[in-house]
Amino acid sequence: MEYKVVETPITKTKIELKPWITGAEAEYINSPMFDSLDSGAISAQKPEVKIKSEIINSVNHRLLEKFVISLNGDKEDILNKVLNLPEQDTEFIYNEIAELRKKK
Repeated sequence: MEYKVVETPITKTKIELKPWITGAEAEYINSPMFDSLDSGAISAQKPEVKIKSEIINSVNHRLLEKFVISLNGDKEDILNKVLNLPEQDTEFIYNEIAELRKKK
């Protein structure tokens, strides 16, 4: 698999990304959202879904786990390294991942 390499705008960190993930990896990423749904809380009379920040964070962390291969060639502790980048760099990485996940 050939990886995509991008450079973050602020720190100029080289990020190596997988160009695609498997269906199983996609299920793993999305499972916190579906696991949190209470089917009893969703009804035709009151269609209400509340998404907690822990769920969003969990999904975002799983995205990083499955897509980011390395930062400047380093493959250790990727999640914490990405989260410790400036906000604009972290957001840039999430946007790159979103582009890779778009249906083509």
